Amino acid sequence: MFKFCLVFMLTSVLLLAACVPDQAPGETVEVTRLPLTAVAPPPSPIDEAPNVLLAHNWQLTAAGGEADDMFLPQPPAALHFTVNPDPNGSEGYSFDGFSGCNTLFGSYVVLEESLVMDVGQTEQDCGADFMAFENYMLAILRSSPTYAISSENGEFFLILQLPDNETERLVFMAVAGV
Repeated sequence: MFKFCLVFMLTSVLLLAACVPDQAPGETVEVTRLPLTAVAPPPSPIDEAPNVLLAHNWQLTAAGGEADDMFLPQPPAALHFTVNPDPNGSEGYSFDGFSGCNTLFGSYVVLEESLVMDVGQTEQDCGADFMAFENYMLAILRSSPTYAISSENGEFFLILQLPDNETERLVFMAVAGV
């Protein structure tokens, strides 16, 4: 065991000696440090959005504005936002969800206070109430809704509303799993 340790230490010293750059005695080696901005990637649109949007699943808790009698589907509608790395180095932003009847899917981009969403869905017919709610939800999602994330008593809420219309909105609460 002693011979092995001795050989290992000698080999390590020789390898480390080979790593020293060629320089004259007393000459110093200059190290160039790049500023952080030179190596950081450019910001993507999602960098302006709160990380809370991506960190949670979102479950519908309220819809509409003035109308208290709006039908809310059970199980509740839900959304989940993700970032998908592209093998070519760029990122794609996608979401999936549930309208109470059909599965929703698509891509999105965050622009200032709006979510620009390209929305697709399955096409199952679930009855008049479900379809009326789904059409309402799709109208908001496809309108490039304004969004806000708020916190109340430790709970996070995602509010999506029609641009220029404070009464037509969807309110989602952050949940652990959907």
